[in-house]
Amino acid sequence: MAYRSDRVAVTDRARNALRELIEQHGPILLYLPHHDTGEPAPTWLPIRDFRAAEGDTLFGRLAWHTELWMSEQAYKYFERDHLTVDVPADTGPPPDGAEATADTAVFLLRARRLSAAEAAATEGHELEVIDLRSLSPLDLPTVTESVRRTGRLVVAHEAPAFFGAGAEIAALVTEECFYHLQAPVLRVGGFHTPYPASAHEEEYLPGLDRVLDAVDRALAY
Repeated sequence: MAYRSDRVAVTDRARNALRELIEQHGPILLYLPHHDTGEPAPTWLPIRDFRAAEGDTLFGRLAWHTELWMSEQAYKYFERDHLTVDVPADTGPPPDGAEATADTAVFLLRARRLSAAEAAATEGHELEVIDLRSLSPLDLPTVTESVRRTGRLVVAHEAPAFFGAGAEIAALVTEECFYHLQAPVLRVGGFHTPYPASAHEEEYLPGLDRVLDAVDRALAY
């Protein structure tokens, strides 16, 4: 179970660690100064000791009114991610047999890429997402019902957009919902080239930026 915010979640272990720190030190925050490689580990510090530098960004609010801040460099890295604040299940015994205290808490950030709908929501747009489980049979009524409500459609798939399944779906929707459409049906897919080697897959497949670009173009009409 996790305590959730818009862009960040907190596991129960981290939530308990935050509570113990607050009981001992008063209000605190987490700050990630930079991110290079490995699991990002924000440091905690009392709010009274924090002075936001130029470019520092508030990423989200956690449990117990604790905030997660990060530097400009770190924010650019995680700008399109959802983060979960966690504490390792076993950080090992403290040195010299000393008792573990809240001060020894180590926080980690576990990231996952935002979906197109989540990323659009951060920009104030609400998307309806339909995940078609098959093309034959094609659940066209579900798609057309959504288009009649929203007036727009973006079709995304990994296959090439040229002569791809999205072209057939776009044609069918245009036939069924012509008078409901407020913008052309847009397609986002792989490029019209041979499938690349694995090292270049990310450039070939439709990523979040290309999907959001199509969403922005559809909404611009």
